[in-house]
This record gives sequence, structure tokens and C-alpha cells, in this order.
Amino acid sequence: MYVQQRLPEGAAFVSTAKKDSAVFVFRICKVSAAEAIWKMFGDDSFSDLLQELIVQQLVVENKDQATVRIKITLDENHFKVLKQDLKGKYSN
Repeated sequence: MYVQQRLPEGAAFVSTAKKDSAVFVFRICKVSAAEAIWKMFGDDSFSDLLQELIVQQLVVENKDQATVRIKITLDENHFKVLKQDLKGKYSN
């Protein structure tokens, strides 16, 4: 899958779901993957990746893709908790 190729090792795209909304689920199992995604979030490449996912889904559903705009937020404190949890469960 194209999306998986753009994610860091230790991160996996699991699913997109829900009617009339976009929910993207990623599984992170390495601290280094969490840090890489945080960096992607900071330089907007994560938003670009999700934008591509949305457009791909719209093409599959034959819907208009001209109105696609996304905004992604990731709370830094939530990221820090995630990172600590990963450090406790997995080694790099």
C-alpha cells in the first residue's frame, strides 16, 4: 500500500472508516516511529499524506474531490504520553 510505504518503520496504517467522516487509524509500536510522525506532523507532510488518503477514497467512491481540505491537530501532551507508553512497552 502506498500509504504504508511513506510511514516510518514501526508505524502502520490500519483503517479509514465511518460514513460521512474520515477517521484514520495508525498503529505505532516504536518510539522512533512516534517521533518520526511527530516530525511529519510539524512539517505538514503528515497532513499531505492524509489529504492523499482522502482523495484516494473519494476517487474510489466517485465523489467530487475539489472540496477536500483538511486540518489536523495533534496535542503535544498526548504525543508525550504516547511516547512514554511506547518506551515502557517496546524497545527500538
